[in-house]
Amino acid sequence: MYEPHDLEEELSIHEEQRIEDRESQEQIDSSETIQNEETNEEEVSHVNEVLYTSEMNHNEENEIEIGEEETNEHHPYEALDNIDEESTNIQTMMNDGNFDENGLKVVEEEYSELNETKNVNESINQSILDETNIRSIQEAKDDDSALDLHWVFGMNKDTLGGMHNLCDETRKEVFYIAGNVGIIYKYETKEQILLQGHTNMITCSSVSMDKKWIVTADSGKENMIVVWDSVKGIPVKTIFDPHPVGIQSVDISSDSLFIYSLSKPSSEGEQQISLWEWTESNEGALVTVTAPSGEPQTLLRCHHSNPNIFLTNGPKSILFWEHEDATLEFFSPSVTKSDFGSASSEFVQTTFVAGTTMAASGTTDGEIVLWERKIYPDRESKEIEKEAMKFVKIHPGFSVNFITCVGPYIVTGGSDGFVKFLDHKLRLEAWFEEFDLGPITSISFDKSRGKQRPDIAMTEEDLESMVRKNDEFYCPDFIIQTRSGFLAKATSTSFSDYDVEGMKGRILVISQNESIQTLAGEYLAVGCTNGHVKFFDAVLFTEIPSLAYRPSKACIQSLKFSHDSLFLAFSDSDNCVGVFKFMPNPQKKGAGKDEWIYIGRFKSHKKAITGLEFGVEPYGDIPRLMSVSEDRRLIEYDLENSSIQGGLKVKTIHRVSQDAIPTAFLWTRDENVIETYPNEKKYFDGLLFANDQYKIMSFITPFGNRDTRCNRTILSPTYGGPLNRLLLVPNIHYKDGSTLPEYQPPKLVAYSTFEKVIGLIALPLDGNPKHHMGLIAHSGEITSCVVSPDGKYLFTAGGSDCIVNQWEINGNPLFKNKEIDEGIEPYVSLIEGGAQGEFFQEVQQYFYYAQIRSQGEITTSERKITGSVPINQVPDLVRSLGFYATQWEIQNMINELRVIKGVADPSETNSSVDKKRSSLPSKKEPEIFIDFNTFVKIYVNHRPVFGIQRKDIEEAFQKLGSEPITGFINKTELFQKLKSMGEIMTENDLNDCLSKLLKEAVTVASLEERFTSIEFAEKLLGFTEENA
Repeated sequence: MYEPHDLEEELSIHEEQRIEDRESQEQIDSSETIQNEETNEEEVSHVNEVLYTSEMNHNEENEIEIGEEETNEHHPYEALDNIDEESTNIQTMMNDGNFDENGLKVVEEEYSELNETKNVNESINQSILDETNIRSIQEAKDDDSALDLHWVFGMNKDTLGGMHNLCDETRKEVFYIAGNVGIIYKYETKEQILLQGHTNMITCSSVSMDKKWIVTADSGKENMIVVWDSVKGIPVKTIFDPHPVGIQSVDISSDSLFIYSLSKPSSEGEQQISLWEWTESNEGALVTVTAPSGEPQTLLRCHHSNPNIFLTNGPKSILFWEHEDATLEFFSPSVTKSDFGSASSEFVQTTFVAGTTMAASGTTDGEIVLWERKIYPDRESKEIEKEAMKFVKIHPGFSVNFITCVGPYIVTGGSDGFVKFLDHKLRLEAWFEEFDLGPITSISFDKSRGKQRPDIAMTEEDLESMVRKNDEFYCPDFIIQTRSGFLAKATSTSFSDYDVEGMKGRILVISQNESIQTLAGEYLAVGCTNGHVKFFDAVLFTEIPSLAYRPSKACIQSLKFSHDSLFLAFSDSDNCVGVFKFMPNPQKKGAGKDEWIYIGRFKSHKKAITGLEFGVEPYGDIPRLMSVSEDRRLIEYDLENSSIQGGLKVKTIHRVSQDAIPTAFLWTRDENVIETYPNEKKYFDGLLFANDQYKIMSFITPFGNRDTRCNRTILSPTYGGPLNRLLLVPNIHYKDGSTLPEYQPPKLVAYSTFEKVIGLIALPLDGNPKHHMGLIAHSGEITSCVVSPDGKYLFTAGGSDCIVNQWEINGNPLFKNKEIDEGIEPYVSLIEGGAQGEFFQEVQQYFYYAQIRSQGEITTSERKITGSVPINQVPDLVRSLGFYATQWEIQNMINELRVIKGVADPSETNSSVDKKRSSLPSKKEPEIFIDFNTFVKIYVNHRPVFGIQRKDIEEAFQKLGSEPITGFINKTELFQKLKSMGEIMTENDLNDCLSKLLKEAVTVASLEERFTSIEFAEKLLGFTEENA
């Protein structure tokens, strides 16, 4: 006979009743199987009064009949099991209909009424990325996803408390954070469950008492708190934008019903503390208060048995909090210099001591400060009223990075790499000093007896099982995380058995310890931040000492091998390009038998290098090397005439942009990379440049007397900033029965942006928004990405977060879209208002008018409306639609139309190209017409993604020399620069423009002597507040 009780609550309120309940439970334990024992132990947790749904049969007196047939263990969260096991993505959760609209489906009649308002499985109702049209990673996790996260290498090794042990009798799992992804790692089977959904770096996490729920939180724009089911690896609750700038620390209460969050400090230094009743359907916080002014608080920890008590600490202060009657009350004990061993010492972490009224703090000076409940002569003190009672130096000369409790022990992890166990009087009971894995950042214990996490308050029975037996130290097995990027597991028996090897721990995970820069090559060549270039054996992964160089003191930013592996080029942060040449030495044997000769390094650019590529000559395989920079120059290097004595030499210099800054560079010989038209003449290899204006521009490769020239402009993905890498995805097939790969033309190009976003574009490039996709891959900077040689995986490196993500590539969703011919509809969707919008109607009207205009506006001849216009109408047509193209842009547009119609031959020599430098076709050329669909594609691909705004005029005035304070610029100075710099305008051109803008006869001479950018924008250009 047994009636469920909340042992945690009874432990803190009625000690005698608690012992009596435990004795009653022991009677049941003696007659039940081990499985039923575990089930009943789960019942007593207060969280299960809300969530408990097992199929136990209660009689009228709420007694359980123990029968011979009752041998099956019932899952304490059976309602959650109704979710389809294969449904692991957010979108499926939102639509699968497995949840009652009032909450969880419950079986026990006793709990059904309570559960109507306790829906703990409220899924994320929408992706926060909808506004930017980027799919979140979790949303993308399905069979039709073009990129699926396959594996994550690395972890947030510097996050204190970022690792949580999920192990019990049946689970061998550990949770840790890697960038914006939470990872449940099954270390016995080497599997990862990836918890995806955060767009920012996860800053903190917590695990419930029973290890059922994982809470993660991040900081930054659009931050969130997510509660995960740790067994299924799915999100069950999301709190959007809980704090303005994000979350500093988060914890879940002992009964799992509340989440407490501490915000990051705002720009004014203000911090919020919020209490979230996450099992309720309400969206807002139950309570939100502002933390006392002073120093910022860095940590929040909940009480081990009282769900209404928690603490926060800062470097020099500790606040003990209590939630009562929808308010939060705090007590701040006085802290004096005598409480610290030195004046510079600061608090790092604080925890409540299980089974007592004490708390313990670790400091940067290696001390433990013990806090005890205050004693007043005239009244009983509150639980949160504490004072410093004792301090002892535990890690001399090192910081206490982490502190927790397990059973009767206070457990500390120091920057010395040691883990120490102390009793409640701060006497040393056990120590683990053999890890040698770096400073400790997290310690977490196995779940004790399948009941609850060991670092919470325990029953007397638990405490008894934790103390020394026969003078032997005992505690559950535990896992540590270190700042060097290791996860390792240790057992208490290794200490009591004096097992030195066992005390070193079993390494579970090894992470990258320093920033990841770049990898490439047939040899494994590594570029380092300190300017070193090192070569490794590609099979043994051992460094070859004889091939270690430091050609630069600046950071190596890119490494590229030539197609024949005879050259290795690098670029660095000093805007230099360097080259190594391979020199085999048959007289030597073993490692280092071959030599890489350093040719030289040339400072070829004035600004940062954004692309470095090898190519080959059009009719051969002789390597060629080019680089492009933010200075808008493309430079080719003379590899043939470069030598050790003469150094690296420059061959040619070309300008590839007027004002757009190149951000990525791809050199390719594949014909299907750019969309081609039936009449278009095929050309040699091409150069692709992505720029900061969200365009991908295709250029003819210069060779001999053939100049380079832009022959295509394509709108690039606009998801997360300009593209900074373009990578062809190999398309490899195997014939039936053959093991030899068959290389086919690539169908995909992978890209990355400077921060967060990666994606795929289906080839050929055409600017169609349905032919590309993007998702958030990292929480911050993306320093490198590479495609595997078989084209199956894309690897991305997050740089300072030491995370490498492996993405599985599946181009089928994009290929399906490519097969659907929707005409110009996808392009029209990018125009303001779409096909039914007012602006698109204007586009049609202007195009119709251009047909009339080309035949003469004043004529008595019969009009021939053919649905096409001559290309000499295109410049005025696009300008009338608000695209104020420069002569450079007009020339590129006309060149593209000539190539499309097969009039221009990309293999023309310089002399023949020069004859066609005019933006209009020569009289000798046949008149070229384009239809409306072609014009719409050209217009959408060429026009600026963001229209000209007033701020652009202000920036232009600053560059032209306006006064820094007043913003005025002299009229004479301004118009003199317009007539002598950039695309030169004559006096007549200026007067003509002014007359058209002001719709009256106005000349430069009649204007005011000086004006600001605002006056120029409003009075001359007609900008208003609406279009500013």
